[in-house]
Amino acid sequence: MKTTRTVARPAALIAALLRLLLLFQPVHASSLTGSGREHPPIFTVLALGAPKDMSVTIQIHKKDEVIPIPLSSRRQLWERQYFLFRESTIRITAWYGNPVDLKDAELVFESGDETRILPVTDDMLHGTGQHSEDYVTYRWNSNTLTSGLPWWRTPIAYALWIAVSWIVEGVVLFLYGYRKAKSWIYLILINLVTTGLHHATIAGLFVPSDRIRIYLFAVPLLLLVEILISLPVLKERTPDKAISCTLVGNVLSQIVLALLIGRMPG
Repeated sequence: MKTTRTVARPAALIAALLRLLLLFQPVHASSLTGSGREHPPIFTVLALGAPKDMSVTIQIHKKDEVIPIPLSSRRQLWERQYFLFRESTIRITAWYGNPVDLKDAELVFESGDETRILPVTDDMLHGTGQHSEDYVTYRWNSNTLTSGLPWWRTPIAYALWIAVSWIVEGVVLFLYGYRKAKSWIYLILINLVTTGLHHATIAGLFVPSDRIRIYLFAVPLLLLVEILISLPVLKERTPDKAISCTLVGNVLSQIVLALLIGRMPG
């Protein structure tokens, strides 16, 4: 009877995990593409040190006409992002976007009575297309526009995601009664790998077009790996406690991270 209960508890938690992953799939989808849109943006401006009321418009040249398109915005901790979505350009450009469509365009930054206009140069149009997007960084204080993202952004964002995972799973580990240093070192090391892989997937470093599917496939797979590792490592409690702790910690961690996608730099 005891063996049956030992197997049944982890099995029930695995079933709950699968249901939660299905439940939170729309959250992942809407957050990864920005504001719940079907396609990712074709052009993203990362603004640093910008006023709260700053708006961004891109002026696209079409034959003899200059067409302004307002960019959607979203605040993420210390930075603000502005997105040019495909839906906004459907009447002007090809559906999936093309670097040619944005050639000779200008970005207009407005705050209060101040207006600044900077050109979109060729080096800023590397990835525009069906499965990718271009990033540029605008610094308000120096009024400069550069291609790509700051080098320090990725390690800081990674550290934030790791910290969130550590906090959530650390609370679960403590509540399950694990106190030995070996258990906590395991938590730190395993999360450096698994959360790092999750973060890289969310950021689109593997396959940008299929990151949602890859993420949903990777979560159960990495969870299985964690369970297999936890059994010989988390020996303070019984094996079923180790499995249960790993499952509950990962479920709660994935829920929290899913809710934070789109609210923290990725």
